[in-house]
Amino acid sequence: MADNIRPFRGRAPEPTAEEERQLQRQVRKHRIQSRAAVLVFLLAALLLIVYFYIDYQRKEYSGCEILEWNELSGMENSQSRVFGDNLLRYNKDGAAYITYGNEQIWNQPYEMQEPILDVGTEAAAIADRNGNDIYIFGKDGLKGEIKTLLPIQKIAVSDAFTIAVLLKDGDVSRIHYYNSSGELISEMRIGMDNMGYPMAMDLSPNGNLFMLSFLSVSGGSMNSVISFYNFGNVGQEYNDRLVKAKTYEDTVFPVVKFLDDSTSAAYGDNLTQLFSGSQIPEEGEAISFDCEIKSVFSDGKYLGFILEGKEGEASYLLEVYDRKGSLLFSSPVDFSYSGAKIDREKVILFNDTECAIYSMNGVRKYQGEPGMTIRDIISTNKQSGYLVVTPTELNRIKLK
Repeated sequence: MADNIRPFRGRAPEPTAEEERQLQRQVRKHRIQSRAAVLVFLLAALLLIVYFYIDYQRKEYSGCEILEWNELSGMENSQSRVFGDNLLRYNKDGAAYITYGNEQIWNQPYEMQEPILDVGTEAAAIADRNGNDIYIFGKDGLKGEIKTLLPIQKIAVSDAFTIAVLLKDGDVSRIHYYNSSGELISEMRIGMDNMGYPMAMDLSPNGNLFMLSFLSVSGGSMNSVISFYNFGNVGQEYNDRLVKAKTYEDTVFPVVKFLDDSTSAAYGDNLTQLFSGSQIPEEGEAISFDCEIKSVFSDGKYLGFILEGKEGEASYLLEVYDRKGSLLFSSPVDFSYSGAKIDREKVILFNDTECAIYSMNGVRKYQGEPGMTIRDIISTNKQSGYLVVTPTELNRIKLK
């Protein structure tokens, strides 16, 4: 009987108030140490990233090597444009969307005499200049076809798959605004008697705003007018949906471009005027120059300009600004270029045989001859990797 009796186990004594406070201090100390360790790790990682970024921005290359050849078969005399993460090729006989490994995603045959292209982030459109056919594409292929009754002069497509078309109607011009199904949403008449001669146009990515530049002759003087039309609800309250018009004296604006849904730029022969506003745009900063502008280009985040060089110096001057109109860098250019672009935080200039690449802090990272006929250069997600489009090949190169 006694063997089944277990000894009595008393409860552990309750901790005192001082012991509880000490325990709480130890827990807080452990938490602080853990958080400090995490912060130190994150700070070290951030400093390492900044170090490699600065080192990359400053690094210069003297040569390049070809890593991979991809033959571009078919589509003779075609042109190419980056569309999304792939390449859109087009000529008089059709368009094809291919990967950078030359794998075809889709193709669309057509017949055009002079195809013209406009590309956005999500949509692209090809039309027959002086013809009547328009094709609207997404990354997955054809979205719609439109046939106009009047000859096409210019097009501008939005990422909502709507398209504005400048049409020639005798001595006047007309702007027709369609959806991808070919339904006419809005139209306007532009004549020398009431507005002037249309120079350039663009649609905001969401298709809400339409920007138009035209020359106006009044009293023997020639002025430029930048107009904005709102195709949304706000525009219904305005005559012809015209929500903004600004006249500029002694300036011609041959290029207008939306940088995003609420920021746009009118590129003139001696200045660039920025506008802001998603419904009724207002004037922002103006970038003025005391020399001739030879080329303009943008990626939506930065604005690039090639200016005529001063006598006795380099042939050209490269200047890059942010969207607030602040100069980021200026650099002389000592070779004749035929193409200029901003791609993945790099400025790329090229001609048929030579190219130059600049970082956004103005360092010329590379200038040389890759040894192939250049039609375009595309920056990749690898720091020193690029794709070079030639008339017959898509080559992957590495700077070294």
